[in-house]
Amino acid sequence: MKVLRILILFLCCSFAASAQQQFTLQQCIETALQNNSRLKQAKLNLSSTSIDVKTSKAAMLPNLNASFTENFNYGRNIDPVTNAYIVNNTQSSNMALNSSIILFNGFQLLNNLKLAQINYTATGTDVLAQQNDLALQVAAAFLQVMYAEDNLTNAKSQLDVTMNQRNRTEILVKAGKLSESVLFEQDAQQANDEYNVTIAENAIISAKLSLIQLMELPATTQYSIVRPTIALPL
Repeated sequence: MKVLRILILFLCCSFAASAQQQFTLQQCIETALQNNSRLKQAKLNLSSTSIDVKTSKAAMLPNLNASFTENFNYGRNIDPVTNAYIVNNTQSSNMALNSSIILFNGFQLLNNLKLAQINYTATGTDVLAQQNDLALQVAAAFLQVMYAEDNLTNAKSQLDVTMNQRNRTEILVKAGKLSESVLFEQDAQQANDEYNVTIAENAIISAKLSLIQLMELPATTQYSIVRPTIALPL
């Protein structure tokens, strides 16, 4: 039974590790750009202004309308030619084709086109600005996660040093080489270092939550970041 429990625990840990996602900085930025709701709305506005430009251009072109009607009369009817009553079946067709173009309307169409083009350019600039701003926010959040992880590593290292010092101090106190007050100081330092480790762990959770919120993924998403490799010049 003990072996079975260990095996089940091992399989669960392996599954959790394989299910955890890994994100590079580039993947974080791309995910945020794809999921951000404000950016989606800005892109919809850009599409709308693009349609306005096409509509304004189309309004300057000539229009063309065509129509066709077909009439059938059965039984006693009035002849449309002689206006006399006849007992006959009649059939008539009518076709129409017309076209028009606005030659001049006080430059209204031209001004509408210029306005639509200006709105399209402004909306495109807004989309680009939102993309750049979001990318910078994601990069800053990514670096914050790295910074928090480094702080945790340093806090754990400091705790290890303090625990080793505390163990040596305890041996010296038992041997009568040091007073017990020194051991109390070491205990206080170890408790403070353990508190710093907890603070660092919570900082990682907070930093990861901020990053996942920028990517607009579920807050329960388990993931780790892939640190970028920087080649140092020789």
